[in-house]
Amino acid sequence: MDEYAAVAATRPKVAGLSPAKNVELQQAYEDAKIKAQRIDWEDVLVLTLGMLRAEPRALAHVHQQYRFFTVDEYQDISPLQHALLDTWLGARNDLCVVGDPNQTIYSFTGASSSYLQNFSKIYPDADVIQLTRNYRSTQQIVNFANRLTEESGFVEPLQSQGEVGLAPRTISFATIQDECSSVAASIKNKLDQGVKASDVAVLYRVNGQSEAIENALAQAGIDYQVRGGERFFNRVEVQAAIRAIRAEALSPTDKPLFQIVSEICRSLGWQTQAPTEPGLLREKWETLNSLLAITDELAPDATVADFAAELEERQRSQHEPVKAAVTLSTIHAAKGLEWQIVHMIGLTEGYLPISYAKTEAEIREEKRLMYVGITRAKREITLTWSKRDVSSTRDREPSRFFNQLLARG
Repeated sequence: MDEYAAVAATRPKVAGLSPAKNVELQQAYEDAKIKAQRIDWEDVLVLTLGMLRAEPRALAHVHQQYRFFTVDEYQDISPLQHALLDTWLGARNDLCVVGDPNQTIYSFTGASSSYLQNFSKIYPDADVIQLTRNYRSTQQIVNFANRLTEESGFVEPLQSQGEVGLAPRTISFATIQDECSSVAASIKNKLDQGVKASDVAVLYRVNGQSEAIENALAQAGIDYQVRGGERFFNRVEVQAAIRAIRAEALSPTDKPLFQIVSEICRSLGWQTQAPTEPGLLREKWETLNSLLAITDELAPDATVADFAAELEERQRSQHEPVKAAVTLSTIHAAKGLEWQIVHMIGLTEGYLPISYAKTEAEIREEKRLMYVGITRAKREITLTWSKRDVSSTRDREPSRFFNQLLARG
């Protein structure tokens, strides 16, 4: 921590915090880990790297067992992760990386796209292949997003392989309530037309922007799930169901799997008809119903022991059920995902770019974040902003990135 404190003042601010406050929070976090006798993911990397550097036999074992390495999202690799990768490789160069410098959005974690951009210098014999064909989004969406990357120059612009599609929409509103009510009404209209709720997402810059859209969707009677919230397998009712399923697996019966699981879910509050009102009861019902639906994905002759093993594997890999609900998510948490219809809300100065993005590098990262959000959409994208929200005492300005997006109409 002494070394961290010494360099904190030279690093970009995190969430606008002063270096002193950042160090104070970091020290409190480290103390909490020690008290709880826990380590986090960063500690796992540090300890693994330290072990391999300190134990030649362990390193030799890794070199003997693993030869070929593939790294995805290479534009967001950190110096610590890269050091571990170099240690795994040793003197070899059997390495394949995949990355997009236009999607570097995690520099606040120490990530840097420089490793990707300098890859051919580090490995002069490497084959560099530009993957510019986009099979996700329509031509209109891809061309719209490309306007934000015209100045990057490192890779060629994307080329959509899909249909022309609908033109992206940009809409302004007087208040955040008007904005979210309009978005909710638009989503309800799509659902009434037969669009699946799981094919719709609402994206925003920070978690604090979700409350207004949550209220609007609830008033419209639209089910939603907040990505990045409590994980499915960590929920109390799911853990209780898994314990009961494991107990059933120890004393198998002739009952069909669906009957066994449905009886367990009923004992935890599930019933055939879903609660009509949104809220905790509806959320619990949706969770247990998603658990029960997994039985349909197994073979017809699957046993309760098979189901218990399936749940264990899904829990290990965090393979969570897809809920039949509209997704609410920060743009960061939506990275790597896609939906047929995407609404990006709250696109004002202070949110995107975020207020504490001051340097040119930080502003460029915010622009890349806008690019990532737009390219989550497969068929339709709508970008909205409002002059007033619940926390502002003066009118907000639309994001400066609209200037570049709308320069050609």
